Amino acid sequence: MKKVTQIRFIGGNKYELFIENIKYIFYADTLVKNNLLKPRDLSETEIIEIVDYNNYLLGYEKALKFISYKKRTEKEVKEKLKSLGISEKISNKTILKLKENNYLNKDDYLKSFINDRVKLSLKGPYKIKNELLTLGFNENEINKYLNNINNEVWINKINEIINKRIKSNRSLSKKMFLYQLSNYLFNEGYDKNIYDSIVSKIHVDESEIYQNEYNKLFKKYKNKYPKEILDIKIKDKLIKLGFDI
Repeated sequence: MKKVTQIRFIGGNKYELFIENIKYIFYADTLVKNNLLKPRDLSETEIIEIVDYNNYLLGYEKALKFISYKKRTEKEVKEKLKSLGISEKISNKTILKLKENNYLNKDDYLKSFINDRVKLSLKGPYKIKNELLTLGFNENEINKYLNNINNEVWINKINEIINKRIKSNRSLSKKMFLYQLSNYLFNEGYDKNIYDSIVSKIHVDESEIYQNEYNKLFKKYKNKYPKEILDIKIKDKLIKLGFDI
């Protein structure tokens, strides 16, 4: 048996205990639950159980603080607790308590996450799905909500992206513009069948861009090549840039 030799309140709902000259910091609830408001003898088994219970309270407090800033997934909370040195056993118990108190709710998280991405970003469905997969959700859980989004939503987003990129295009030929646009839409997670049908109908007036690029190349090469070669060099470069000559 080991004796509790000193108990001292240190603030913040915590107490400092000395058991055989070894210092412990316990929550008040730990003391009440384990009858430690006065010095008494403890067995090794009791000490282990008391420390485990206090670690559970610590893990729960840290988890609540972690999820207070924004919604979190079970995977994120487990990783956070692990980074704080909380054992897997205590972590699992903490997760269970959070679920019981509805602090961890998969359905709420999924709906909130997908709604935020749809409203606040131009990410496509596959990119949103991949983000959720990395957060620990499975495809069935994700598809339950993601598949409810009407295709018209994604079509509108694709058109918004296209309009922005057309307005900002200052140097790309139509061919290069459409190539880069398709790659961008693919990387942003849009359905190829949907964006291909839209991209194929885009009208890009490259006449002004062509003239600007021609003028830049003329200025660059005019002192390097004689007139009879200069035009050939410029057109060769323009062809490589995707312009139809």
